Amino acid sequence: MQLIRYADESGWSLGVVAGPDGAVLSLARALGQLRQRGRLNGLSEPFLDVISSDGRALLASWRAVRVAVELAAELDDGYALLPDKLSALRVGPFVPGPEKVLGVSYNYRTFAAEEGIERAVEPVVFAKAPSSVTGAFDVIRVPPRVRNVDFEAEMGVVIGAVTRNVDPVAAASCIGGYTVINDMTAKILPRPAIDLATIVVSLKAIDNFAPVGAVVVTPDELDDLSAISVRCRVNGEPRQDFPATDWIHSPAEVVSYLSGFLTLQPGDLITMGTSSGIGIAEVPPRLLNDGDVVEAELSGYPGTSNAMRFLS
Repeated sequence: MQLIRYADESGWSLGVVAGPDGAVLSLARALGQLRQRGRLNGLSEPFLDVISSDGRALLASWRAVRVAVELAAELDDGYALLPDKLSALRVGPFVPGPEKVLGVSYNYRTFAAEEGIERAVEPVVFAKAPSSVTGAFDVIRVPPRVRNVDFEAEMGVVIGAVTRNVDPVAAASCIGGYTVINDMTAKILPRPAIDLATIVVSLKAIDNFAPVGAVVVTPDELDDLSAISVRCRVNGEPRQDFPATDWIHSPAEVVSYLSGFLTLQPGDLITMGTSSGIGIAEVPPRLLNDGDVVEAELSGYPGTSNAMRFLS
């Protein structure tokens, strides 16, 4: 399923995308109808109240509640259907302020080869700040100290369980879903000879420099990652389009590696790396300007569309 977090007159709520036209169901209302029909199948009402409002709890409990959520969506009589489609809603990150936002650098075979970077035996990781996470349609406000800004469309992995020191097989079961993340980055010009040296806090961890896709797609829906492309457009112009699975280290391998030295929590985000087409790799570089609109997506799923505003 596709899970979202949206705002209405009562505050922030969780929902599911109910169809290809962008129709959205309120999770609380849909599960409430299921409760009234006596179809909870052993799930307590307090538990359903929690997973209807807390993205971390829903991700951590997905295996236990998936059938109930699917049944609630199937049996909805229209009461839980929102009047606005997804594109008209105010959409926020599914888990606001995740504990950790981590990224993998040069993790795509094609791009690493183009850049002359040897394939790393272990993932090369960096951190962004939780405050870098922002909504799919929010304006990106660039601080005055930052001027050279690039886009990097990436598949994002959303952790769904407490994950500590697990092997790749177990790590796969700890993934709560997938989304797109624009791992926006400040760049140094002229470009350093060793670009890996630019993976630093002042360039990567900038406020609102990690817009997250409008939906989190659960693994039961996105079971064939080989069918997914990662795409980016700037002002409508296609700039990136690469297969998600061209990675050197898979999501399960990255999660396993990270879990060996830190504990991952539900809602933590991992960006899997980007590939060909980023602005800094072009000659001359084609970086972002004030007013540009950057769109990123996993093919077939709602992604991001963010306008750039460079603050003076």
